[in-house]
Amino acid sequence: MRALPNLVVMAPCDFAEARAAVHAMIAHEGPVYYRCGYKQEPPVHSSAIDFKIGQALTVREGSDATVIFTGTIGHNALQAVEQLAKDNIHCRLISMHTIKPLDRQAIIKAAKETGAIITVEEHNTNGGLGSAVAEALMDEGCLNIKCRRMDLPDVNVSKVGSQAWLREQYGLGVNGIMAAIKATLQ
Repeated sequence: MRALPNLVVMAPCDFAEARAAVHAMIAHEGPVYYRCGYKQEPPVHSSAIDFKIGQALTVREGSDATVIFTGTIGHNALQAVEQLAKDNIHCRLISMHTIKPLDRQAIIKAAKETGAIITVEEHNTNGGLGSAVAEALMDEGCLNIKCRRMDLPDVNVSKVGSQAWLREQYGLGVNGIMAAIKATLQ
């Protein structure tokens, strides 16, 4: 969807973002693609948010790496980051609720301050958040940043099960995210 001209692409992570995104979408002049969850996802945000189209939200500060997520996978990313903090690995956690326009400034700032970026999304490996972040880093000359994309492979998914089970199958469960962050930092 991000390749379509003049289209805003949003994927909120929880009810707070979903509610704010709907209001922003109504106020926006132009087409919007809105990808929402299937049920009431657990909250990622613990306080009020200042939602603006094209501006990422920092959920948690950290200096060892930055985890950037989009959509309802955010709760898994939050749990992974919280678990890693117990092992003295402190990750910045950013909700990129708007894939287009992308908050390039937040990405570059995080990359320069933490030196590592891990993207987490329930989207095909092509054309999603990970690709957009990689493009932003390359365009800014941030080529010495450690990067890892966590996403779905470019295949027809033939496995059937609950969303939590499928996330585990593709390494997008809490343990898979933790392992990817640790591997990126080695």
